[in-house]
Amino acid sequence: MILAGDLNTVADTPELKYLLSRNYTPVALPPNSLTWDVANPNCIAQDRPENEGSRGPVEDLLYANLSKMNCTLDHVFVKDNALPNYKAEICMKESINGAVPSDHYGIFVTFQI
Repeated sequence: MILAGDLNTVADTPELKYLLSRNYTPVALPPNSLTWDVANPNCIAQDRPENEGSRGPVEDLLYANLSKMNCTLDHVFVKDNALPNYKAEICMKESINGAVPSDHYGIFVTFQI
C-alpha cells in the first residue's frame, strides 16, 4: 500500500508518528527537498484571505507561520517498506505558461513492482 498526499504537517508530528507506528515508512526525498517554499508566488498569495474575506484566529496563525518557513508538508509513505527500489524527487517547481501550478510542489516517485 502507498499513501501519498498533502498532509499539511511536517516530520516528527503526532500525525506522522501514528503512520510510523502502523509500519508506514516515509519515502526518502533528496536532501533539502521542500514542497512548501515561501519563494513560490502561490505561497506568497496565501498571506491574503481569499476574495478579501476574513479568517478565524487559528487560520490566521497557521498562514502567518507558514508564510515564513520552508518545509515539506507533502509526504509519501509505503506500508511495510514494500518499495525497496525507488527514486523520489520534487517536481512541478517550474512555471508552466507563466505560473507555478500550485502552492505546494509535487513529489514524483518512480518505482518498480
